[in-house]
Amino acid sequence: MGSYGNSKKKPFIALIIIIMVFGGVKYLKLTDYLTLSYLHTNMHQLQTIISEHYVSSVCCYTVSFIVATAFSIPGSSIFTTAAGLLFGWPGLLYALLSATIGATLLFLSSRYFIGSWVQQKYAQQLLGFNNEIQEHGHHYLLIIRLIAVLPFCLVNMLSGLTLLSIPSFISMTIFGLIPVSTVYIFAGKQLSKLANPDDFFSPPVMVAFSIFVFFKVALAPAVFKIAKRMVKLIAKKKGMSVKKSGFVHNLVLVKNRAHQKQV
Repeated sequence: MGSYGNSKKKPFIALIIIIMVFGGVKYLKLTDYLTLSYLHTNMHQLQTIISEHYVSSVCCYTVSFIVATAFSIPGSSIFTTAAGLLFGWPGLLYALLSATIGATLLFLSSRYFIGSWVQQKYAQQLLGFNNEIQEHGHHYLLIIRLIAVLPFCLVNMLSGLTLLSIPSFISMTIFGLIPVSTVYIFAGKQLSKLANPDDFFSPPVMVAFSIFVFFKVALAPAVFKIAKRMVKLIAKKKGMSVKKSGFVHNLVLVKNRAHQKQV
């Protein structure tokens, strides 16, 4: 009982920490530095510092990116673009490493502060879901990372609420981030060639983003398949009949049963 009582306090502690961090970021106006305009304006000065203190600059970049990701501070795309602008293609490695470490820290924090409480409180309700995640969770995470539709920090936090293993989270995060990170690194390299940051979406950058969008569209059937599996899982848990080829029908059944319970 004491352990459950302590776990109930963890979400409130996490909320206080998040409020303090965002308050500090807002007060110090740190997000003012996470803009394409700022990067482009100070590009030559930053590149000079990097050429003179390369290792220290890489360490400073990675630590900053890790902290920003771990505390869900907006700007992961800017950090990755900055890596391309300042470090070139080696920046892809630095960005992937930083984003993965930061995401893992947020994943573990979510599991510790909120996930343990959710799993204890809803153990029976989550039994089928947990089995599905343990068996196919790494595939789901990889697809979600590749399509890059949900906010990065949200995926990290929600993953922490599940029983997805740490190795699976780390490996799928690395592989899932490679396509979108490559596009942003390329965009950062193009930014260094522009006289005006407002011309960021130049033809080469637009082509790169178009290829990535096409890649995301190609993954749509896989996303639909995941949605079908999850709806069937929920319907089965609630004791409802499931049609093999009726995704919309199954979704309506789930919604109606939930509405009836509320009434």
